[in-house]
Amino acid sequence: MKSSRREEGDSTRHSIYRIKMNRSRLSMLEKRPTDVTGENINILITMLGKVDEQMKDAIDKMPLRKIDQWCGNQNHGIRFNSCVMNFSSWNFEKKYLTQPDPLFKFYIGCALLVLICTTIIQGVIMPSDHMILWIAFGTGASFLILLIPFVWVGYVWNRIKDPHRELDSIPAPSVRIIRYFYKTSDRIAKSWIFRTIIYLSVAVVLSTFAIIDVIDCDNESLDVRIQNQECQHPWYFTYSCTLAILGIYGFFRIQFIVKFILCVLSLVAYTCTMFFFRADVFDGINVDDGSSPAIAPVYAHLIYLIEIIMLLHIMDRQMEYINRLDFIWKIKLTEEHKVASITHATNAVLIHNILPVQIAKMYLDPARMGQGYSRSYTDVAVMFASIPNFMDFYTETDLNDQGIKCLQLLNEIIVDFDNALFEFDDVEKIKVIGSTYMAACGLEVNERGRTSSSRFPSAEFGYISSRKHSNENQPNIEKRRRSLVTIVKFAAAMMVKLRGINKDAFQDFELRIGIDSGPIVAGVIGAQKPLYDIWGDTVNMASRMDSTGVNGNIQIAARSANLLTQSGVKCAFRGKIKVKGKEKLIPAYFVRLNENFEVQFGSEIDKHCTQTHDNACY
Repeated sequence: MKSSRREEGDSTRHSIYRIKMNRSRLSMLEKRPTDVTGENINILITMLGKVDEQMKDAIDKMPLRKIDQWCGNQNHGIRFNSCVMNFSSWNFEKKYLTQPDPLFKFYIGCALLVLICTTIIQGVIMPSDHMILWIAFGTGASFLILLIPFVWVGYVWNRIKDPHRELDSIPAPSVRIIRYFYKTSDRIAKSWIFRTIIYLSVAVVLSTFAIIDVIDCDNESLDVRIQNQECQHPWYFTYSCTLAILGIYGFFRIQFIVKFILCVLSLVAYTCTMFFFRADVFDGINVDDGSSPAIAPVYAHLIYLIEIIMLLHIMDRQMEYINRLDFIWKIKLTEEHKVASITHATNAVLIHNILPVQIAKMYLDPARMGQGYSRSYTDVAVMFASIPNFMDFYTETDLNDQGIKCLQLLNEIIVDFDNALFEFDDVEKIKVIGSTYMAACGLEVNERGRTSSSRFPSAEFGYISSRKHSNENQPNIEKRRRSLVTIVKFAAAMMVKLRGINKDAFQDFELRIGIDSGPIVAGVIGAQKPLYDIWGDTVNMASRMDSTGVNGNIQIAARSANLLTQSGVKCAFRGKIKVKGKEKLIPAYFVRLNENFEVQFGSEIDKHCTQTHDNACY
């Protein structure tokens, strides 16, 4: 009595313990809807950590040190001359030079501003009746002003037509003169040859205007000009020359060695003016002019200009180096983008071969990462097509490379079956099990309610939970009939494909096909190598129709036979057969095919077809 009560208490405690364990497991599953989500989050965290490490390594390897700038000769596999800062390969140099310069119009505006500032400086120290100043200014300003519409009209027109930069293409102006300026400005921005010619012209204008007044201080009128407080401030001429040099270096996208040569030529011209043509203007006119007593005034001007040019040259060289380094990184990024695009396309093709197209799109969508997929259908036709005598053909001998040649032939058969799918868009291949080909028709995926964080079949709790779609759970007989007719035609096409392979390979393989229609549940299972599969009594019945079928025939159950007959497909009654999982014998039917494996159409069921007279079912 006590032992029975003790056993009863132990069993009760064990029951309570199992209930608590099940509840705890359920609560854990509710907190973590899918194993896929947790796995993907861990993978994402790992990938982000690797990306951070790669970014740090990339920054550490960037050639930003001065020694790399002045002595380096290679960046990311692209060689360039560190002295003149040009790429060793003309193809890379040409690509770099032909890059559009959207800031060129602003450089022209800055040159005009430099000209105006130089005019103000010289206008203050020179008398108002100094005609050569105003003639030179009028000539230079007119030239720069004429350049304005050629470089600015395109920018202004684009800003008017597309202020937010949302349009892919902007129409050209309809007015002829404006359209001419528009196209010319676009051509100048994209052509390094036009930009260089304009740059050289602007540089000559600025340099000439900076020293024009110095030349005008001739020896004959020098004493008079000194008395009239003219030509007694040579530093202002030097400052004007400095402004011209700044204007020359203001064009950032012009090759830096060209700018350096122009500035050196300007310095040489100004030096010749100081030492040979107008040495009396710079030497001894004003002792207290701010120069060092230990240096002659004329040398002070020269040293000042050399310092300015060297400082600007070093800064410009740094700018050139950064621009070329940025160009190299753009090329590298473009190459990596191409590789990433190819990789993404390859992944898309692979996942499309694993999952149906619509479901593959969901798994490729980053916004849906970690979400599972499951859905119930009511009107799906399922097919199992097996080759029973393939196992008799398969042998592992030296003659067929231990079975490899047998598998190669099986692969050719499956590939031909897959090719037949291109003629049937509604048929979806599910999987291949050994020599059995499984497919289904009617698995459309809508845009609404197709993903969820629902759980899939559980070995411990034995259930499948998925979202219910009220509009989709109602049977649609017409849709089921269409699916059945389509899958039957596909099965007949498979028989035709197999007959062609038999003819080429001198074999006698036969297909044994089972089909059924009804409700099923579809879903994707697995975090690694995900598999799209279907479950349900319809799937089981289609499998039983295959396993109990007859070679060379398409066997279907009674409900599918009635739907096919309503669609005009002839069916032949085979008889009642024993099916695993069913207590009673169930009626089975064959789809009637002719000698060419074409589906026969009619409105009656042939009840005289039996298993012993299966030729009548052709």
